[in-house]
Amino acid sequence: MSRIPTSSDRRLTRLGTALLIVSSLFTAGGAPAAAQPATHDAGHAGCQIVHAGPQQSASGSRRSYFQLRLHAGDARRARVVLANPEAYPCSVTLQAASGETAVNSGDTYPVPAAGCVETSCWLDGLPATVWVGAHGRRSVPFSIAVPASTPPGQYLAGVVIRATDPPSRPSPAGSKQVAVAVSARVALGVAVVVPGRQNPGLAIQSVRLDVHASVPMLYVTVRNTGNTWEHPAGGAVITADGTNRAFGIRASTVLAGDTAVLPLPAPGVARGSWTTRIELQYGDHQVAAWHGRLSFPTPRSAAAGTTAGSTAGSSERSHAVPGWLYAVVVALGGLVLLLVVALLLVVRRRRGDARQRVADERPADDAPALADASSR
Repeated sequence: MSRIPTSSDRRLTRLGTALLIVSSLFTAGGAPAAAQPATHDAGHAGCQIVHAGPQQSASGSRRSYFQLRLHAGDARRARVVLANPEAYPCSVTLQAASGETAVNSGDTYPVPAAGCVETSCWLDGLPATVWVGAHGRRSVPFSIAVPASTPPGQYLAGVVIRATDPPSRPSPAGSKQVAVAVSARVALGVAVVVPGRQNPGLAIQSVRLDVHASVPMLYVTVRNTGNTWEHPAGGAVITADGTNRAFGIRASTVLAGDTAVLPLPAPGVARGSWTTRIELQYGDHQVAAWHGRLSFPTPRSAAAGTTAGSTAGSSERSHAVPGWLYAVVVALGGLVLLLVVALLLVVRRRRGDARQRVADERPADDAPALADASSR
């Protein structure tokens, strides 16, 4: 048989619930603190920062990449310095990569999926993984060997350094939040010059006009036909309506034998098919040129100016009273007139009613007098 709980029972129940809540909070707060040291000891969590650079000699130049001069068939040893800024050990992976030109010029270092490709085969002795102690530094040796059949020129390889274990996949806190896991990746260039005849060469293969964006873009495709690295600079001259307009361009590195697409904005060119000439300087005062006719659309700036002009004209005309305002004034005047007529009708009706009441009251008072007068 159950009994009705008393006020003291209810107080005890609330006290027990509060104690359970407090104990659960302490348990939840204490769990990560216990797990954190174990994770750090494993060397996995937080291993997202890798500092790396070439080991410099006391008399060597301070560069952020390796720069070597080797004859075909020669080899040399070099060292990569790794630094771990974290307070726990970190496992680091080193991989050999070949140097390539990025899409819009500049350097990129792809790592082959298996084996080696091109200049990545010149690097040997890189360990797969190394451990760097907490707040520690480590020097990792490797060798660069140039094949005996390599012709003179400038070449690029690279050492890619990354954390061995990627960060754990984050869990978003809400349905509308984005979680990002960041993994460090450092690429050190290994530039090798093989002595011999250096032949700079650059050719403009094609020029494409793109008018889909707000500013027309000229995409200039260049190919390095020589055996040296080039940094083309120059621009385009567009002759429109007898006027020459110049637009500048400057690119990053284009490696020997590679191709890059250089973007060149050309804003404000009038609509029409105009003669276009593009010149790029490279090497020792050498020039690569292209000329042709390109069809330009109406510039967005001109279209915007036309719209602004029409807007200004309409604003000037708006100083006069618009027609809709006349209509509103007429409607309001008619409404006021109707109200005045209605008021006049009401007043006249009330006056008529008052006169009728006076007329009805007067015969009743004068009848006896008339009777008296008739009797005499």
